[in-house]
Amino acid sequence: MKNEALLKLIQTKPEKAFSKLYKVFPDVKKYVLANSGSKMEAEDIFQDGLIILYKKVNQKEFQLSGSLEGFLYHICKFCWNNEIRKKEKEHKLEKSDFELEVDLEELIQKENQLKQVENILDKLGEKCKEIIRLFYHKAMSMSQIAKKLDYRNEKTAKTQKYKCLERARNKVLEINNL
Repeated sequence: MKNEALLKLIQTKPEKAFSKLYKVFPDVKKYVLANSGSKMEAEDIFQDGLIILYKKVNQKEFQLSGSLEGFLYHICKFCWNNEIRKKEKEHKLEKSDFELEVDLEELIQKENQLKQVENILDKLGEKCKEIIRLFYHKAMSMSQIAKKLDYRNEKTAKTQKYKCLERARNKVLEINNL
């Protein structure tokens, strides 16, 4: 059937025209199946394509430059590609939600570890806390720490830091053995 006759049939008797256009369905199904779709999805896409075709044909400014069957095929192809993009977007959102949950769990775990470290540092005493804070947080050298905390020399400050860390390690081991 020629384009003009098919166009008139769509406008007057769409059901009859659609039954003639069903010869395009095998190509649409082949495209959908080749692009990670199912037969049911191909049927849905083809139905959507017919509806879009019907609406387009009934617009005043509609002009057909090729075959009606080819136009329908490209509508269906466009619809399926949109569907794939939606699925990918949903998948990315689901994945990012999962990653967010994992990140949140990691943050909670790190927060708990920091609280444990704070508790351990509190049990070590002020001098140990200050040495560890100056060395690790302020990035001060051992000679600077020795001057600031009135130790005889850098070696004494280093020994004191070592003793503080040993006490901290022992407290961690005590907590982990409970």
